[in-house]
Amino acid sequence: MTDHMTALLELAREAAAPEGLTSKGLTARFGRPEAADPSAGQVWRARWEEDSLLVLVLGVRGAQVEVAPITIEPTGQDDRSVVVSAEATAFGVDTTAWCGLRGELPFRVLDRVVDEWSAEITRCVVDQAPSATSVRRGRRVPEDEEVRYDIAATMDRLGCVPAFAVPRPDGPPLRDLRKVVSLPLAAIRECLGVSQSEAMDIMRARKPLAADQVQLLADRAGVTAASIDECLPGLPALEIDEVEHPRWRGLLAYLARTNGRTEADTRLRVAHGAFALAARQSGQGDGGAGLWRQRIQRYLDAELPAGAPGDY
Repeated sequence: MTDHMTALLELAREAAAPEGLTSKGLTARFGRPEAADPSAGQVWRARWEEDSLLVLVLGVRGAQVEVAPITIEPTGQDDRSVVVSAEATAFGVDTTAWCGLRGELPFRVLDRVVDEWSAEITRCVVDQAPSATSVRRGRRVPEDEEVRYDIAATMDRLGCVPAFAVPRPDGPPLRDLRKVVSLPLAAIRECLGVSQSEAMDIMRARKPLAADQVQLLADRAGVTAASIDECLPGLPALEIDEVEHPRWRGLLAYLARTNGRTEADTRLRVAHGAFALAARQSGQGDGGAGLWRQRIQRYLDAELPAGAPGDY
């Protein structure tokens, strides 16, 4: 899907688009645009790998948002869409909300907020009815069928982006890792490339392991990967939700580029690091959403390389 937001920001840099779409304008309106809490009426850029799409948030449920994709005229419309006039949004051009392509997206694909529509206009999109003076009903245009198909396919791909980790079940690990892996700490350190304190955290079930690490340890110890999985803690659901909040995307993307890793791998590494930090400080990796936010920030403060940009 064409990244309409990128094109609009290019126009903004050339002073052909409203000030509200420039970096300065977005900061003035939203603070850090990527750090906003998603809420109904906001327009976000949803992005993952090669897919990018503007979406209007219609509702929030946990770490999921119900959205309607939007496109900037003249990029198409159909008879289930509504078209918002240029003066009613920050885009400065007519904007199509594809009401018939509504769906749910996870927080993990939200990139930054770029506009906020009035409750009246948002209600028009929810009801698929042009009840506001600045909104009209779309019309079915045969040549726009390909655009509609492209948007629907992009929505499907963005909606299927998997979480970087599965929440742990309640309760302690099923087995004691020290009874399954009979290796000295030095061998575990060498096998996994970790420090002595990290190796101790692993053996004490204070630190989760990535799948490739589990397999490395299983091969070295001569046991199955499944037997090791039974001994390891998973990541708490609240921590997973917090790491996937858009507020961390800029920083995680920067760290991923710096380290030559994927964004998903970087999220997992940061979550593991924050979990281990929490376990060392409190003896358990529990806590509310606010505590996880603080722990992740502390871990990232230590991870941030010298010379990194200060604003994400």
